[in-house]
Amino acid sequence: MTHFFVNALSWIVHPSPATPTLQTEHCEAIRNLPSFRSLIEDLMKERQFTKAKGLLDTNHILQETTRQLFRDGTGSMKHLVEAMEVLKIIQSSIPNKVHIPWSKLYLKGMAGDLADSSILKETLLFVRKLPSDTMIEILKKASTFAILELDGVKTDLYELTRNVTDGSAPLRSEYDVHHETLRTTVVAQKVQLSKHKATLSKQDADYSKIVDQVDSALKEFFERYLINPKTLPLHEIFLFDLKSPVREVFAPMPRQAVERALSAPHDYLDCDCCEGFANGLAPSQPPTAILYQLYLESGTIINISDLWSAFNAILGPEDGDNEEVEDQETLALFYRGLAELKFLGMIKNSRKKTDHLTKNLWKGL
Repeated sequence: MTHFFVNALSWIVHPSPATPTLQTEHCEAIRNLPSFRSLIEDLMKERQFTKAKGLLDTNHILQETTRQLFRDGTGSMKHLVEAMEVLKIIQSSIPNKVHIPWSKLYLKGMAGDLADSSILKETLLFVRKLPSDTMIEILKKASTFAILELDGVKTDLYELTRNVTDGSAPLRSEYDVHHETLRTTVVAQKVQLSKHKATLSKQDADYSKIVDQVDSALKEFFERYLINPKTLPLHEIFLFDLKSPVREVFAPMPRQAVERALSAPHDYLDCDCCEGFANGLAPSQPPTAILYQLYLESGTIINISDLWSAFNAILGPEDGDNEEVEDQETLALFYRGLAELKFLGMIKNSRKKTDHLTKNLWKGL
């Protein structure tokens, strides 16, 4: 729910059997996304000018491309989460190691920091040193993910462990510390330590080959699926990284919105008549907006007569036959604008002077 309220383009994510047509506003919003601009730049570098022009000029081409990129992006996100789950399974199976919480792992993955992280490198290093019984448990759990192709390796490992004469002793690879020995030599009255690999049995050597296959498959798997989500085209549609999106939407600032609407009505009305007066007074602006801008220029005590004179100079009638009628209409607009400002709590009647108003609010305070 949070995502749908914060991001207007998340309407595309709605699981509807019918594919709704994107409105013109949606297409313009998509074209303003940073990832869309990056997509167009990549197409230009690849000299796909026709495709880039179609995305920029034709809405139905943009709609079809958006649907396809959305399906590809959500598929990549699904694979990313599965890759993080495989990494968590491997970590939880390694004995005598502090396990990283899923929340921390998930945040790192969504930030795109797992691919080259020390977490992944240490985990793969531990995998090469695992005994055969722990390796079998990991392969059983990881085989539930179809995108991780380890069925052949798992079958070979089952066959190898079935032929082990001593079932109580698991097989160990050449990377295991049990197959490393330290030799001490004295040279020029100095003691030197050196590591040497012990001679492997045939079964341990075969198990080492299986470990190499698992290590290679996991590296390729993680390299392919542990991506940075922000590199996906149009990722803004199905991803957001705001810390408090609900607060941004459900705790609005109504006073700031009212003040902005009254001081710059053109931003909301988007009319041609006020375009040339975006930062000043214009007769085409709403009467309440004109009064508010005059209100901002006044002091704490406002003389109603002076306020009416300024208002009438902007909105009043020009010299003509119906000057009296138009003057009455302007006076009615003036009273209505004052009533609206009073309703908003900006002014009140002065107790000291009956023909004056007291200013209650200052902009931005």
